[in-house]
Amino acid sequence: MNPRILRFRVWDPIASRWTGLEVCIGQGYADLSDRDPLIITQFTGLTDSKGRDIYEGDIVSLVHSTSKNPYQGSVVCDNYAWHVNLSGWHVPFAELSKTYSRFETAEIVGNIFESPALLK
Repeated sequence: MNPRILRFRVWDPIASRWTGLEVCIGQGYADLSDRDPLIITQFTGLTDSKGRDIYEGDIVSLVHSTSKNPYQGSVVCDNYAWHVNLSGWHVPFAELSKTYSRFETAEIVGNIFESPALLK
């Protein structure tokens, strides 16, 4: 049986930049314990409408099928499931899938580290 691969990207809050380091766990062990205070964000397994990987902490713009006004929220993991947090209203990723979707598009517009003003 092939192990499940978990992908992460790493934010350096001191340098205010992505490290360029992408961590994959599943074929070995990744030790970043000596690299404090790095922030590790996990790949959700989904891509946006332009084919870009969606990670925890990304800010996505959602266009609902009944409204052309986009909603913007951050990607979070809550109760062991991925959601988009729209000012306290959590949209489960199941609603973003191609088979069951109330949203026409889900597009990454930034992330909570580089562009937090997008959530205001």
